[in-house]
Amino acid sequence: MKQSIKPWITIQVMHSAEQADSAKALLEEEGFLVNVRPLAHSVSQSENCFEIMVLKSEAAEARELLMERGY
Repeated sequence: MKQSIKPWITIQVMHSAEQADSAKALLEEEGFLVNVRPLAHSVSQSENCFEIMVLKSEAAEARELLMERGY
């Protein structure tokens, strides 16, 4: 069985889980598919940074929205 692989791209790195969750919620409210993942696996969540990822085809729009909203 062939797996479906979506072309995800990182559009922003957030310096806290709270920022990442806030950005994810905003993007999802606007209809974007969003993944958030930690950059490091060997540090606590409170010390980690988080990648905000969207589909490559939606990256420009998603980046623009985050910039407009001050992220």
